[in-house]
Amino acid sequence: MMSELFEIKNQFEELQKKYQDYLPKVDPDLIYDLLVRQREDPLITPMYMVEVFTKRGIDPQNTKSLMM
Repeated sequence: MMSELFEIKNQFEELQKKYQDYLPKVDPDLIYDLLVRQREDPLITPMYMVEVFTKRGIDPQNTKSLMM
């Protein structure tokens, strides 16, 4: 049982590293949600909306480029 748990832990750490390598600006919970949804129904492409609140005087284009 411990070896299986150790293997799962190692795989989880590898997955987290890939999240960081390929999608460093994305919350890992969103990536997980996307993967689960695609596994449940591969024919549907999930959509997500991001809402950003900024202070006055912030350049919206600069903010957008930081998120992409």
